[in-house]
Amino acid sequence: MKSGEIRLVETVTYEWQVRGEKASAVRVSERNFAMATAREWIVSGMAGDAPSGRFQMLNFLGLADIVFEHEGQELLIRLEFISPKIDYDEEYSAMTEEIADFCGQLLLSWNTPTSLRFEPDPVAKKRTKLEQFLFLRHFLNDKRFDACLEMILTQPHRELKKERGWVPSTEAGSVDFLRNPMALTRSWHREANGTVLPGEVCDVTKHDDLDTPPNRFVRFALEQFSEVCREVQLLFAGTEPPPQAFLEARGLAEKLEATLARPFFKDCGRLRRLPLESQVLQKKEGYRDILKSWLLLRSASALRWNGKQNCYTGTSRNVADLYEYWVFLTLHRILGDVPDVELVDGEDSPNQGCDPFLKLDGDEVKISLEKGNESRVRFLYRAGSEVEMCIHLYYERKFLKSGDFSWSGNFKPDYTLVMYPASFENEVEAVEAGRLSLLHFDAKYKAEKLAAVFGDWVKDPEAGESDTAANEEQRLFKQVDLLKMHTYNDAIKSTAGSYVLYPGLDDQPKPMQRYHEILPGVGAFVLKPGAKGGSNFLKQFLTDVFRNQSNQFTQYRYVNDATTSIVREKPSALSGADNYLISQPRAECVMLWLKPAHRELCREHGVAYCRAIYDEEDGKRRELQLDISAEIGSQFVPYRGERSGAMTTLGWRGKVTSVSFLTRRKLTDWFQARGLDQHFQPSDASHYLLFEFSEVIAMPEFEVPKAVLKRQSGSRFMALTCRWSELKGNPAD
Repeated sequence: MKSGEIRLVETVTYEWQVRGEKASAVRVSERNFAMATAREWIVSGMAGDAPSGRFQMLNFLGLADIVFEHEGQELLIRLEFISPKIDYDEEYSAMTEEIADFCGQLLLSWNTPTSLRFEPDPVAKKRTKLEQFLFLRHFLNDKRFDACLEMILTQPHRELKKERGWVPSTEAGSVDFLRNPMALTRSWHREANGTVLPGEVCDVTKHDDLDTPPNRFVRFALEQFSEVCREVQLLFAGTEPPPQAFLEARGLAEKLEATLARPFFKDCGRLRRLPLESQVLQKKEGYRDILKSWLLLRSASALRWNGKQNCYTGTSRNVADLYEYWVFLTLHRILGDVPDVELVDGEDSPNQGCDPFLKLDGDEVKISLEKGNESRVRFLYRAGSEVEMCIHLYYERKFLKSGDFSWSGNFKPDYTLVMYPASFENEVEAVEAGRLSLLHFDAKYKAEKLAAVFGDWVKDPEAGESDTAANEEQRLFKQVDLLKMHTYNDAIKSTAGSYVLYPGLDDQPKPMQRYHEILPGVGAFVLKPGAKGGSNFLKQFLTDVFRNQSNQFTQYRYVNDATTSIVREKPSALSGADNYLISQPRAECVMLWLKPAHRELCREHGVAYCRAIYDEEDGKRRELQLDISAEIGSQFVPYRGERSGAMTTLGWRGKVTSVSFLTRRKLTDWFQARGLDQHFQPSDASHYLLFEFSEVIAMPEFEVPKAVLKRQSGSRFMALTCRWSELKGNPAD
């Protein structure tokens, strides 16, 4: 903690009061409190009283000040707000570094060294100073910078250099001149004994040299880093009190200048050309990290992400927005790590109003990740050689009541996964076929424990009436996020699951399944920065989901296909009657001609019968042919008419509950047991079918189509079956 700063926890309410003899003359105000998305700053006290008050910060990390003024003098107390939900020094730093690392990898993959703009215009250069510094401070934090420097200094790149010089032949340290004595010797003379010897030879000395292009580049890069830090300090020169960005830039500049003062860099000359083709810079540890940081520094002006302005400024951080952005980038990374999932380059025609997550806009790589702006990235899942599934990851996709997805209202989950077979051209075709599924995630930075999502309320039998009401209110407050997940499942069509992501303290996920399979369901997952942030649980969950979705024989697929088959058929009017709709045109119907005397009796008692086997006077036998097993649950539709005239329905129907095959004697006994033998008296057939039905309701009268009547297997006194769709005709007069 820096001198003069007091660390406080966001979300906590603090009270303050000025005391002393001259306390009533002190004027108290705040600075930077207004930068928080939700805050409370209250100064209380009557005129002449010592001032007091309270304050609270929500979704805010960083510096804010309380200023005390008295007789022209000013006293400032600097407050640094930290998070109770994530470790401020480690997990928060990890979150910002992972965001910077994602942007860095993006720039390195979209830009080659030949496309970098080494001389940006002055306006663009000024605009990107802070952006360059943000990249720099995350890639050159204390641990990483020290590790890179240690690897370079302990195992530096060396070159074996040779120096040639003419020396007396008696002092030569090498025999290289023997390879070409005529060229590498001179001053020949004859000795007294007649031997001819050279007076001088070209001697070659060898030594390790640290003045190499990779080492020169490291010195050059560190000087560039130091220059950026000095420029950031100039941006805030004269600002009182100095903002956090100024202090961080000054500290990093001092460290870089101390590093450049080492003898190692004193021996390295100035860089004359960029050795970007060097394998040492590209692959050797330490050198590779410096090269990566320098490329990011030079590429910062080529990256445009408007959303970062919502979550980071020079002195403050909106941690809730930052967590939302980090979760999306983490989902992007996890999807890329799921087996058999690959990122799809480019964009097809996205939904109206939806931007691609990444796109090249002139010389800039644009990240479309900003609150209130819908964006999308595409993946493809390949399970084996034949099964393919499209996976679209959305940020803040809107599901409007006026559209095709919402039943009741407008919804906007933080993140939505859309899954459908790749055999469909787009999402619209998959929706029409009922083969699209949605998975929703909401980032809940405010949730600290699982109980804050699911609730841990248990009624105390000894609690009083007021205590019970208070507990119930607290339980509902805690469960608001869980209830919202259920709302997504019920209100947004094609939703297979909805889950909360929060930076909590629980290590295990909490998914709840409707059936024994992974979908449909609701639940929550811990997801926070760092090595133990829960991403492995989420990765395994998505792996299981994709495997489940690609399987055509799961229970979820069976229920979804059956529901789609029933619901997507628009009810049609029966026989042209506009006020009577049939929800299932393919449903079975049992039709039976009734005698005038039996019509109201059958309707009243829910019973009707017909001949099954009938011997006529001429000896001809008529036999009824019906699939009795299919009749239960069918609609019983009676009709009337003379042999030579039209047949029309009676204006009511019922649901068949039982069909029995009885002899005439058994049928007579059945009527006697129920006191109906005086109304129903079977007499001239050996066997009968007895229909029992319920749920009698009225319906329009209409003429029975002749095509349906031709299905009679015996006489007009015997039952026949057909479908609702086959009964369409003209209403009866």
